[in-house]
Amino acid sequence: MAQYAVRVSAVAEKIGGQVLNVIKIVVESFSVQKKLLIEINQTQILGAAVHAYINWAAKMAVRLGTGVPWVMCKEDDASDPVINACNGFYCDAFSPNKPYKPTLLTEAWSGWFTEFGGTIHQRPVQDLAFAVARFIQKGGSYINYYMV
Repeated sequence: MAQYAVRVSAVAEKIGGQVLNVIKIVVESFSVQKKLLIEINQTQILGAAVHAYINWAAKMAVRLGTGVPWVMCKEDDASDPVINACNGFYCDAFSPNKPYKPTLLTEAWSGWFTEFGGTIHQRPVQDLAFAVARFIQKGGSYINYYMV
């Protein structure tokens, strides 16, 4: 991520203006996220600190005023106007936290990370297709395949 941020920041420096300001905020948010994730991994305690970070990230994103919807994956209490979405193997039981928000599947998992020497997690394509069909049947409006 750091390499990507450096490359994007270099381009933003050339463009300047609002693009540069937005990139600086995004880079800062990834830095905060990284620090928080390290802290979470060290303590394995999810609680008030995580909730505070999620609320901060949502408010920061909305304040950018980009005019595009912001999506938070697996965040049932995402505040308006942020849209909460499902990530997983099966999302047919998912519904957004407000009835006027779209039903999104941002990560339809076809597998999962493999640890060195560990089991290769691979999902049969028929199961993936069935899960996506069920998601659409239950009102899903967007699917993004992940780990393909």
